[in-house]
Order: sequence, then structure tokens, then C-alpha cells
Amino acid sequence: MQPKPQLITPLSSKEKPQKPKKSNQHSWWKLLLLATVVVGLSGYGLGTWLSSGDHLSQREITERKVAFDSLRDSQHTKANIVPQSKIDSIIEQMPLSSPKEKEYLKNSLATGSGDIRLVELTLWDDLAPDGDVVSLSSAGYSQEILLSKTPQTIHFPVETLRPVMITGIRDGGGITLGFVGSGQPVMLPVLIEGESIGFVLK
Repeated sequence: MQPKPQLITPLSSKEKPQKPKKSNQHSWWKLLLLATVVVGLSGYGLGTWLSSGDHLSQREITERKVAFDSLRDSQHTKANIVPQSKIDSIIEQMPLSSPKEKEYLKNSLATGSGDIRLVELTLWDDLAPDGDVVSLSSAGYSQEILLSKTPQTIHFPVETLRPVMITGIRDGGGITLGFVGSGQPVMLPVLIEGESIGFVLK
């Protein structure tokens, strides 16, 4: 007698556990953090536009300008006057474009009693040496100067009661110039490219 076939009940398959849906909370936090960083950097860039070179706060920039204005108003910006006996030799070393210009300047200074004098100033970049270039103009003379931490002495003519003009030519991160003549050291206000400032040397 053949055995009756038995029905085998299939095992029920285990339900795969559903993966929990990812919360958007972490994504929102990442976006918020990114936005905060971007805004913070933007604010930093606006508030401290000297960040690529000289690091000065807006308060320090203002204090520097106030200090310079005070010195200028009190007539403490003084230069060393070149003695008459040294004028010719110094003019020969000045970066004038032609012998004719040198001769003209010598003649203008020959008597030593006119409105034009030959003076010297020592200039330097008083903060970070970041490639700042300025132009100095006075009494028809002009010279471009690359500022560095090493003080450099330049000679130029000045005219009585006429200002010496300093103009920013290349800005490496805020043009910061200090100079000294026969008085106390003077720090100019921070300049940008194309900006000029004038002062009368005594």
C-alpha cells in the first residue's frame, strides 16, 4: 500500500525590516552651518579689508588717521634740508629722466634763498611688507617708491607752503607708510590704490 502524499506547508518568509527614513534634521544643520560660515567670512571681509596683507581693525584705521591729522595740524611734519654744499652730488643720484632735468633742478636750488629747497625723508612700510607702491610728487618732481620694512632715504624738492602729495599706486593689502625727517616719525593714514594725501613739510 503506497503512502499518501503529504502536503508540505511552505515556510513564511521573514519580512525584511524597513530601513528608517533619513531625517532631514542633519541636512538642515549642515546647511545652517554652511550659511553661518559664508556670512561670517563675508562680514570679516567687509570689516577687515586689509586681511590679505596688513591686519588692522576699523578702529585702528580710524585712530591712525586721527593721529596723522593731529600731527599735520600741529605742523610737526618736518624734513631734513640738504645743505647747499651737497645739492649737486645728490641731484646726480636722483632718478631724473634726463640731464636737462638735473640741470634745471640745480639752477632752481642754486641760490639757496628761493622758495624751493631740497629735502630728504626716510620712508618704510610700517606694517607687513606686502608690495605696496606709492608715488611722491612735490614741486614738479615725481618718484615711485616700492615700500619695504627696510627704511630708504629719498631726496626731492619742496616748495614753500605747497603740499607734498603721496598717492597709492599698488596696494598689497592696505598701503601703510611711515616716514621720518628731522622730527618725530609719522604714520600716514591707510591708503588704497588711486588715493592721495597731502602734507606740508616744514
